[in-house]
Amino acid sequence: MSSKQDDLEETNTEARFEFKKEEKSAFQTEKGLTEETVRVISEDKDEPEWMLERR
Repeated sequence: MSSKQDDLEETNTEARFEFKKEEKSAFQTEKGLTEETVRVISEDKDEPEWMLERR
């Protein structure tokens, strides 16, 4: 009977990490954080005005 550790040792290390997970974003933004991005996120989360001003 083999253990999980034995199974992992027998597996090609590179093959174990060759997976892709499709990215699912609510919206896409440019690189970095801008005032416009903060406003869009705040609106999407339906945050109160005071929270947007604080950010």
